[in-house]
Amino acid sequence: MRVPVRRRRCQREARRANPRKKSSIETGCAGRHVAAGPPGGQAFPVARRRRWCYAQQQSSKPQTIGYALADSPVGLASWIYTLFQDNTGTPGNAEASLPLSEILDTVMLYWLPNAGPASARLYWETARSRWTSPARPDQPITVPAAFSLSPQEAVQPSRRWAESRYSNLAHFQTVVRGGHFAAWCCNGR
Repeated sequence: MRVPVRRRRCQREARRANPRKKSSIETGCAGRHVAAGPPGGQAFPVARRRRWCYAQQQSSKPQTIGYALADSPVGLASWIYTLFQDNTGTPGNAEASLPLSEILDTVMLYWLPNAGPASARLYWETARSRWTSPARPDQPITVPAAFSLSPQEAVQPSRRWAESRYSNLAHFQTVVRGGHFAAWCCNGR
């Protein structure tokens, strides 16, 4: 599998920041703080609220969607396709970001092992355990970290937020296009 150009750039900058260490963090999402919603109790902008609904559904009532995901290939395909429509770099048009064959491959990867309900339940388990990112201002993560944020991602943490939780921030950027699946759908397309 080819590593996306943006990810290779993040990896290179993280290694440059600490060449002797082999570990680093490269991410396009800032961690579990996202599941709590926008900071300070703010409301999401309307366009982003829709993209947030799937996480709310899965974290509050995963079995409701789990039955449809396990019982019907059409239900599973519809749920995944809707996620791609709302969370790629081309909202409302999943096939402009991802080839239909790759969308169908993803559906099959969930359908064959019946993984849909478990993937929904993960959100519920995470919400119930009150898990948060281990990156906290009082105990920042010290390994080199790189962030590439996409403009269509539901939550946009600031550089200040990242610097307060990752003391060795090697790279931080907001890219021109992309959504939640940016490394996949914007890789040379």
